[in-house]
Amino acid sequence: MRWSIANDIIYKRLPYFNFIISVEQNMRKRILFSIIIFVFSFSVLEIISRIYVRTVLVQKTPSAIQKIMNDPILHHKWIPSKKIIEAPKDIPSFLIITNKQSWLEDYDVTIEKPDDTFRIFYLGDSTVQGLVNSPFRMVQIVEKKLNDKYKKQDMKFEVINTGTSSYSFLQYYLLIKTQLLKYSPDLIVINIDMTDVVNDACYRRLILVDEEGNPAAIPNHKTSLFVMSP
Repeated sequence: MRWSIANDIIYKRLPYFNFIISVEQNMRKRILFSIIIFVFSFSVLEIISRIYVRTVLVQKTPSAIQKIMNDPILHHKWIPSKKIIEAPKDIPSFLIITNKQSWLEDYDVTIEKPDDTFRIFYLGDSTVQGLVNSPFRMVQIVEKKLNDKYKKQDMKFEVINTGTSSYSFLQYYLLIKTQLLKYSPDLIVINIDMTDVVNDACYRRLILVDEEGNPAAIPNHKTSLFVMSP
C-alpha cells in the first residue's frame, strides 16, 4: 500500500520535476549562448580597433614629416625652430611657428621667470594647438585677455602653448614631469578631449615605466610612426 502511494506521488509530480529540469537546462543554454556572444563581440571589436589604430591613427604623412619629429620621451614633438604653412583640405591654411623648446611660440621661453610675470602653460592636442593662425588660437586669446584686464596692476601674463597633435594623458604627465616644472609655472591648464582616450590606449602599448611603475617614456623606435589623430 505504501509503495503504491509513493509511486502515485512520484508519477504525479514527475511532470513538475521534468519542468524544473527543462527550465534549468534552458537557463544554462541561454547563459552559455550569452557568454559566447559576448566573447565573439569583444573579439570582433578588438580586431576592428587594432585595424583602426594601424590604418587610421598610426600613419606617417608628408605633412607630418615636415613638422613632427620622433622624441625618446614624448613619442613625438614639433620640430624646433620651424616655420611651416599648414594647408588642410577642408579649412583655410595657417602658419605654424615653433620655438627651440618645440612649443608653438615665436620666442624661446627662458627657464628663469621674470618677477612680474604670471606664467601659464597650456597642454593639449590639436585643440590647444589651434588649426588657425596664432592671434585666433585659444591660448593667445587667453593671454591677450588677461594682459588687457590686469595691465594697470603691473602684472604680465605669459601663456605658453605646448599643444601638440595627438598628445594624450601620458604625454601631459611626461611633459610636466620632464620639462615644464623647471620653468616655474604658476598654473598648468590641461585640455582633455575624447580623442585622448583612443590615443592613450595606443601609446600604452609602447610605454616604459620606472622602478616604481610610473610612466617614464613613450619610445618611438619600434614602428617609427606618428600617431596622427587630432
